[in-house]
Amino acid sequence: MRVLAVAGLLLFSPLYPALASSIDQIVTFGDSLSDNGNAANALGGQFSISGNSNYAKNAATDGPNTTPATAIQGLWIDQFASKLGLADPKPFVGLAGTTPVPNYSGTNFAVASALTGSNPNFSLSTAFTSGEVPYTSDQVGIYNAFNLNNRTALNPDALFTFWAGGNDIVHGHNPVTAADNIMDNIETLKGEGAKYFLWINMPDLGKIPLVAGDPLLSAAATLASDAYNAAYAVDVLALRAQGLVVITVDVNTLFSQITLNTTTPAQGHAGLNPDLYAFWDGEHPTTAADSLIADLAVTDFKAAGLTAVPEPGTWGLAVLGFCLFAAAIAAHRKRRNA
Repeated sequence: MRVLAVAGLLLFSPLYPALASSIDQIVTFGDSLSDNGNAANALGGQFSISGNSNYAKNAATDGPNTTPATAIQGLWIDQFASKLGLADPKPFVGLAGTTPVPNYSGTNFAVASALTGSNPNFSLSTAFTSGEVPYTSDQVGIYNAFNLNNRTALNPDALFTFWAGGNDIVHGHNPVTAADNIMDNIETLKGEGAKYFLWINMPDLGKIPLVAGDPLLSAAATLASDAYNAAYAVDVLALRAQGLVVITVDVNTLFSQITLNTTTPAQGHAGLNPDLYAFWDGEHPTTAADSLIADLAVTDFKAAGLTAVPEPGTWGLAVLGFCLFAAAIAAHRKRRNA
């Protein structure tokens, strides 16, 4: 019996950190870098930019017309959730045929083209009919409205992720204000009971293919990215001083170190393997680059001392494994005693 007890302990011990962890859900805010279906569903089910639909069906990344086809699927947020064993945050915009409708079980509120702060033309009452893009503050408002509709409170065991600000810079807005807007969003959620956050910094936008060929635009974008990241660093310290867990993910450094092709977008070039390129178009990463971001995010998540509660399916496999183990022991005993 002692041997069996020890075996059972060893079998289940890897699950104890998950039991002690508070992270069992991911809630996502941001722009196209994290939007895994909201803009696509708002457009009737296929993501496109200015009529160009050479993208994945649901997101601004690798499209279907590559040879060879990519071996990697999903944005960074999808891959991050998968690597942690958590449920993929589904888009809050669903589809009834080709008509966008609320998906009240969705926890991904990121929308392509979103800026930080609030869109003065966006309204919750016309969120699914106006065509207006909800900015990050509006996205937090939608999350709260969904909780109200579902008669649920904010999940204190959720990890809230933010990655935005690039569109603010592209539109010439103050990058410091963009970082501060996200800090305000985090403080709003803190006031509602949120404790765990993951906030990705700004890559050097001066080096993305969209502007890298123009020295003036490139220099301006680099300065704006640096200003955002300086404000980001100050804001993170202030948030942590409030007792929050704020995981930082340094994609700025990551993109300066990766060996993928960072100068040429892979989109529209027959015969190019997108897994060897960092960008699908002039500004959006390939799924290969997103995989590197997800890996870094997982490393930073674990470095923060957090673990993730597996999805129910994972628990089911663990229980099934134990049952099979117990059955094997019983069969062995029966043969030995026969």
